[in-house]
Amino acid sequence: MLAAMLIFRLLHVISGVLWVGGVVLLAYFIMPAVRAAGPSGGQVMRHLLVRTPLAAYFPSVGGLTVLSGLGMFWVNSRIAVGNWGATGPGITYSIGGLAGLLALVIGGVMIGRAIGELKRIAMASDPTAPPSAEQAAHILQLQQRADKGTRIILPLLGIAVVAMAVARYV
Repeated sequence: MLAAMLIFRLLHVISGVLWVGGVVLLAYFIMPAVRAAGPSGGQVMRHLLVRTPLAAYFPSVGGLTVLSGLGMFWVNSRIAVGNWGATGPGITYSIGGLAGLLALVIGGVMIGRAIGELKRIAMASDPTAPPSAEQAAHILQLQQRADKGTRIILPLLGIAVVAMAVARYV
C-alpha cells in the first residue's frame, strides 16, 4: 500500500502543479497577450493549436490529477476500513477532490470543446488569410465560451489546491 500511495501522490502533485499552473499561465498571461496582439495574436494562437499538443495537455494532466487523487482516496479508505471519509481530513480531501473533478468535467465540456473547434477552424483555414466575418464571429463565440469556462474552473481549482494543502491538518 505504501508504494501505491507514493506513486499516486507523486503523480497527483506533479500533474496538479502542471494543471493549475498551466491554467493560470494561460488565463492571466498568454490569452490576454494573444488578444492584445490583434491579428498577430491569432497567428500565435493558431500555432499553439496546430503545431503544439496544447489541446491534449490540459485533459491529460487534469485527468491524471483526478485519477491519482481517486487512487489515493481509495488507498486511504481501505486502510481506514471505510471510516476515513467521515474524518476531518477525509471530508476536506473529498471537498477538494469534488472541486477538482468538477473543474475537469467543466473544463472538458466548455473549454475542451471550444478549443477543439478552434483547432478544427485553424487547421481548415489558410494561415496567411484573415478569417471571414462569419469565421471571426464563430471564433469570438468560442473564445468567449472558453473564457467563461476558465472563470468557472479557476475558483474550483483554487478550492482543490487549498483543500489538499490543509486537509491533513483538519
